[in-house]
Amino acid sequence: MEFRGRVFLAPLTKGGNLPFRRLCLAHGCDVTMDEMAYGYQVVKRSKSELALLRKHPEETCFGAQVAASRPGDAIAAEFAAAERGA
Repeated sequence: MEFRGRVFLAPLTKGGNLPFRRLCLAHGCDVTMDEMAYGYQVVKRSKSELALLRKHPEETCFGAQVAASRPGDAIAAEFAAAERGA
């Protein structure tokens, strides 16, 4: 994918939820990012943390951001994000 000339939604810690990202798409955003998810909580299958990784079909280029203090948690969380379309 060519990124030159595209509009990116900057990664957000709070506020980058799915409804907000859909509004951004409606106003010309090309690349979206989820809210920061905590790797440890994703590994524990926390519903609220997994919800942050949810992608809408209109998000054609969707990225995930994960915070983790242990590499294993970061890797597992990123795999979970990839399974959800990141």
